[in-house]
Amino acid sequence: MTDVSEEEKTELVIQFQQLTGIDSFDRCHTILSNHNWNIQTAFDNIFSEDNNLDPAFIAQEQSPLVNERILPLVVNFPSERIFYPPEIPTSWSSWLRWIAAIPFRFTLTTFWQIIRFTYRIFVPDPRYQITDPYGDVRNFIDNFENRYGYLHPNFLRMTYAQGLQKAKKDYQFLIIYLAENNNENCEEFNRNCLCNPDFSSFLNNQFLLWACNIDTPEGFRASNILHEYSYPSFTVVLLREHKMTVVARLRGLYNPSDLQKHLNLVVRANKMHLEMAKLNEQERINNQILRDQQDAAYSMSLKADQEKLKKKKEEEDRLLQIEVEKAARLQRQIEMKNDRKHRKISIREALPEEPDDLDSNAVKLIFKLPSGQRLERRFLASDNINHIKNYILSREEIPHKFEIIQPYPRNKLLTYLGDDLSDDGDFPTLRSSGLTKTETLFVQHLTDSEDEEELS
Repeated sequence: MTDVSEEEKTELVIQFQQLTGIDSFDRCHTILSNHNWNIQTAFDNIFSEDNNLDPAFIAQEQSPLVNERILPLVVNFPSERIFYPPEIPTSWSSWLRWIAAIPFRFTLTTFWQIIRFTYRIFVPDPRYQITDPYGDVRNFIDNFENRYGYLHPNFLRMTYAQGLQKAKKDYQFLIIYLAENNNENCEEFNRNCLCNPDFSSFLNNQFLLWACNIDTPEGFRASNILHEYSYPSFTVVLLREHKMTVVARLRGLYNPSDLQKHLNLVVRANKMHLEMAKLNEQERINNQILRDQQDAAYSMSLKADQEKLKKKKEEEDRLLQIEVEKAARLQRQIEMKNDRKHRKISIREALPEEPDDLDSNAVKLIFKLPSGQRLERRFLASDNINHIKNYILSREEIPHKFEIIQPYPRNKLLTYLGDDLSDDGDFPTLRSSGLTKTETLFVQHLTDSEDEEELS
């Protein structure tokens, strides 16, 4: 992008600040200028995943988590290696001076620790009050870039706790770099090692790098957790035997080649543990996938079995309902038969006596039933048709619904539909119905749904 006016540059810097959360106007101006004022390219290059910017860092920068959970860290591991830069005297006189200085160094160090301990009894160290861990990390990076430039390894832009989490999640080596203000060795280390292009590229390819100043609460907390009190220090941490473990410490002022050589030794000695952790995690994932598939198959099988049981239960309920209804019908039929039986008995007992065959007023009636059976009985001509109906009802072989037909001339004398018409009512007499001597009558069975149910 060329020919960008100053006003447009200012707008791009403000927009870049809003996107990245970087407060420094000058730093944003320098970044955009180095990327020809292409804001997308600058953002991708500076804050891509390769540059280890945690998205939560920007989102939570204004409201830092002070009491965030920190992964347990194994320190003083039996196989932990501690490296120091070569400071071997080169002559006998140097050896003698170095040995003679040991008591003085020990005395001075002990005296200083006693004074510092006494002072802290009355004046608590303010670094124990962690208020803005994100701000501590951000300030270290900003101060480093302001002093030494932007050519440096990719510092993790996140808290110490998040750095451990990221190293564990990504199965990578994590270097925790702790520096100290007004420390000449730290300044020289920053300038000669961390700003070295080859060494910086080496770190970016092999490690995650988290850095902070021990004069800030976040850096001080990290130094206490690591039991690290000599600066500058490189502490190498990785996931080993399911725990984040310190495997090496590199203390003091190194040149880039010696430091890289020691770090390569650490990588070769511990790379197998990361590979094993990756394999274990992949195996765990595969086992979880297999368990999920088995659970899904079991759930499907269980669902199918439940569906079969449900259908079987529904079928059993349906058959049971049929049996219940059948039993209810049978009970109704039994009750109806018993009722008819009692009615026949009562009707039979209420029938008038059969007149003598020599009685001139007697009428002989012959009944032909649907089954072909013949019944004969004498009635008085003064009896009414209802007496005929009651006689028919009193017989066991007679259906409970019927018609009585006179064939010549064809005449329907009576239709009985199951009602108990035992009273004499308005029924005509046999004489008025044309029945005077000997007559043959047909009894026809009337069927309906109730009779069909009884037959079934």
